Amino acid sequence: MSCSKCNDYNSGGCNCTSHTYIDNNCGCPEPAECSCKVYLSSDCINNVKSEFPCLGIERGLPLTQTLEAIDSAICDRINNMGESQIINVGGGAEVYKGVNLLGQKQLKTITSLDNSVVITSPLNSDTIDLSVPDVTIPTYTIVNEGIGAKVLDEVNSTETDFKLKSITSQNTTVTITEDVSTIDLDVPVYTVVNQGDGTKILDETTSTPTNFKIKTIVSDTLTILEEADGGVSINIPEVSQIPALYVNNLYVPTYNEWVKAGGDLVTNPTFQFKGKGTSSQPFTDSIVYNTSLTSLTSLTKTITPNTAIQNSLDIYVGDLGSYSRFNPQLSGQQIIVQNNPLGYLYTGDFNYTNLNFKTESNIQCTLAGYAVDMDNSLYFDTLDASVNIEVVNGVTLEFTQSLGFNNSGNLNAVDDFTSQKTIRLIGEGLIFFGYNGVNNLTRYIFNGNGNNNSGALHYVVQCKIRAQNQGVYLSKNKNRMDFYNVIESGSFLSTVNIALQAFHMTGGQIRFYDKGELRISSETSGRTYGVTFQPTGSGVGYCIFQMNSSKINYTCNYLFVKLNDKAVNLQVKNTIGGGATVIPGTSTIVDGLFENTDISKWLVEFKNNNFAFTGIDFNKVDLTSANSYSSINFIGNNIIETLVVYANSEEAANYGIAKGSVFLKRVTVNAGSFIIGQEYRIATIGTTSFIALGASANTVGLYFTAQGTGTGGVGVGTAYLESRQILQ
Repeated sequence: MSCSKCNDYNSGGCNCTSHTYIDNNCGCPEPAECSCKVYLSSDCINNVKSEFPCLGIERGLPLTQTLEAIDSAICDRINNMGESQIINVGGGAEVYKGVNLLGQKQLKTITSLDNSVVITSPLNSDTIDLSVPDVTIPTYTIVNEGIGAKVLDEVNSTETDFKLKSITSQNTTVTITEDVSTIDLDVPVYTVVNQGDGTKILDETTSTPTNFKIKTIVSDTLTILEEADGGVSINIPEVSQIPALYVNNLYVPTYNEWVKAGGDLVTNPTFQFKGKGTSSQPFTDSIVYNTSLTSLTSLTKTITPNTAIQNSLDIYVGDLGSYSRFNPQLSGQQIIVQNNPLGYLYTGDFNYTNLNFKTESNIQCTLAGYAVDMDNSLYFDTLDASVNIEVVNGVTLEFTQSLGFNNSGNLNAVDDFTSQKTIRLIGEGLIFFGYNGVNNLTRYIFNGNGNNNSGALHYVVQCKIRAQNQGVYLSKNKNRMDFYNVIESGSFLSTVNIALQAFHMTGGQIRFYDKGELRISSETSGRTYGVTFQPTGSGVGYCIFQMNSSKINYTCNYLFVKLNDKAVNLQVKNTIGGGATVIPGTSTIVDGLFENTDISKWLVEFKNNNFAFTGIDFNKVDLTSANSYSSINFIGNNIIETLVVYANSEEAANYGIAKGSVFLKRVTVNAGSFIIGQEYRIATIGTTSFIALGASANTVGLYFTAQGTGTGGVGVGTAYLESRQILQ
């Protein structure tokens, strides 16, 4: 068959695609009769007869398969001839360099740059010779120089074996680095400067770039504390409008604090540190540091006991050249005695103008005179002055020998309240007087002549008061006292002189309010009188006792006692009374709530009270205050209704009582006009025998039921016909 595209192989080759495929001729037709060369595929050549024992290729394979096997065998041999056949071993310098791009394995040559080693490799020799020429080895000497840390370990080093210490740093800010030949110490550079316009913390005068001096922080008014976490806290003490002066005798200053305050073992060895009155450095017992040696390790200190309170008062007064108790430098500034388990002993008084003294701790005062004497013009102005003493709850201010408090007020007779001299005892604590010496029956806690005092109060007592064996108050003239807490004479199970008149008035005004409570205690001995009144002199007409919404506890024969015929204004309202009036040596209850030595009835205002275990003698007291008002009380578990008296409803209405009011209708009936079977009360005896009419005795005030009309005539007796009425 002819080939029209012979030698056409795209661009000149033989193209067989247009010819019929012949299986037995490798896919090509029989050669065309043309002049182009014959193109044969290796796939058309079968049964290669050559053997390849070196490569391990069998004979008889097609040419293509034989060529592929040869290629694979050559590649395997080349790969097997790689670096894995020659390797460097050991830890020395590597001799085998590797395979180059031509597949050649390369070995490094051996040289000696400093010619200290002679290298020879004779021709046709299998060895390389290394030799060291004969040399003189120098002798080395290493020593530590300078005053710094030694690098050479001189203990373990020898002349031929030197031991060098390694370099470390405990300071994490120092960085140590090592390269081939050096060790670098990298210390950061710090810069500290003061910034802002405030006080400089860095001491710029003595500080250097490598040595910084930081000033310490101190304060006389602020509390500076080092916290557990390393911080420093600066606290402002809680203060009132006028900062307080603090006292605490448990505070002992350090030697440095003593020096800073002015002490010096050489130039000022007797300097007494008294404190500064701050919460961090309160006033304390006077302290002097001293030593018998020059070394500070032998320092001792001398403490003057019981001087802490006086030290605070001295500072309150100030420089005696310019100030005094009368005119203190820190007038009105509060002094606070801080609590401690040991308490305080104070030998002085409290005669300081405008003193504002507060104690949070027990204090025992041993002075013999007045605790406060406002009548002393050396200490207080004659017109206007005040002292304020506060005793906090649970604390006792005890006076063992003191005469108490004295204040007569000023001489301003006008009640304009523009000025006043007043002692204020406040707080919930106790002021206790334990004196039991001579004159205890005439000795009182609260004293004074009772001048008018511009109409103002002489005493305001809000804390508890107790006198063991002496009187509590003696009120005169126009003295005025207000009590808001427990005022007690004696104590439970104590023995007290039965004649003691602990609560006595010759004039003035005593008032109990709110939590006010009056106690007359003496379970083992009894007391004759409780609250006594004996107006005299200018006190006449101005003797007023008021108790409202308070309490009174008593163990005495007579509770409220009027000892003369002068007027006493007694007002007791909404008060609870506990205790009893009894006949001494017996358990017999008597009508001892009121005692009156005057023949006239005592006119009192006694309303809405509850008094247990006692009674009232109505021959001595008039609870209607001359028929001015009605009252109701609970006395001895009985309801006692004391009513105003009128002859009839018309009369009651004319006197102005309100509709719905209860009154006692009383009609006087003469003997001879009695109605048999009617109950009467004897008013006058006259010539009448009330026994014959059914009475148990001829006694005024007895009730009887008439058994007859009686006999009329001149001078006959009379009786009251009484009934409870409501004004309609």
